[in-house]
Amino acid sequence: MRSIADFPAMRYVENAYHKMADNPRAVRLGMATDGFSPVSFSRKSYSIWPVMFINYNILPWLSTKKGHILLSLIIPGPKKPSNFDFYMGPVVDELKLLWNGVPAYDARLTCPEEQRRFTLNGICLWTIHDSPGLGIVSGLQVSGTRGCPTCGTNLDSKYSKHLKTTIYMGHKRYLSQTSHMRGDCTTPKPHVTHFTDWYVLEYEIQQGVQQRAQSGLNQIPLLAELPYYDSLLIQNLGDPMHEEGNITKNLLRHMFGNCITVELVKSSTYTMKLGHIGGQMEQRVRDRLHGCLASMREIYSARESAKSVRLLDIARILGEHFNMLMTRYGVKV
Repeated sequence: MRSIADFPAMRYVENAYHKMADNPRAVRLGMATDGFSPVSFSRKSYSIWPVMFINYNILPWLSTKKGHILLSLIIPGPKKPSNFDFYMGPVVDELKLLWNGVPAYDARLTCPEEQRRFTLNGICLWTIHDSPGLGIVSGLQVSGTRGCPTCGTNLDSKYSKHLKTTIYMGHKRYLSQTSHMRGDCTTPKPHVTHFTDWYVLEYEIQQGVQQRAQSGLNQIPLLAELPYYDSLLIQNLGDPMHEEGNITKNLLRHMFGNCITVELVKSSTYTMKLGHIGGQMEQRVRDRLHGCLASMREIYSARESAKSVRLLDIARILGEHFNMLMTRYGVKV
């Protein structure tokens, strides 16, 4: 994929709606939102949520630059919005109006006079946010017993009273070492459906608050009122800055033994419970390979001689190597 125009979601929209494919002036937008603190040096936590739109009609290397991002809404703090749809009401109304068509005028001098007046259409292809933002924007549960939006009600989870958190079962890591399902790559994955196909049905069937919490949907989002929202190929996109950074950091902490806090380390009970659910992956790898692999901590731990090397020592070594090369080739410095 060299451009956003080659993205399958873009082609899917153009094939489904001919007014987007036939009109090159149709606007293709992407909505992004996240919370941040405008005052970084303040001791008090303060979070505001800007809602921005990215225009994919322009060149890919310009769409995310300053001056080309449309700031449509700022949700004030000091905490995250408890009712995101309340603030998104005017924005959704404008998106509906843009989908139906808005009279526009092309002020370019190179445009012929008969083509200057046209009807401008637009579509919001997806929303961009991190994992907590997914729960705020789409209304899906991202934590607890229904914390996986893809699995929904099929998620095998339970609350651990020893760890005081929700653990998710049904993973290959919890299988036995001799299980044939560990290396099974041919079994198809479960079909991923849009939340409006069955999340809304489960949400409407349940009556009470506790019963609706089991459906995996906190509320039906206001974006679902868009006439094209159900047919979008991708409704939500994860922010790579948050997703890759947080997942990689947590995986490394988990593999190198820093997967629990200091308070939990002091208690041997929590360590044993963590080992029962597969937390000590490093020990299992060493047992399986009969001690052929060194400890992960030993691989990435520097020797005592390497720890004592400082920046000045490195500069001195490089300088001596440079002088030796100059002397070899007869160059005077």
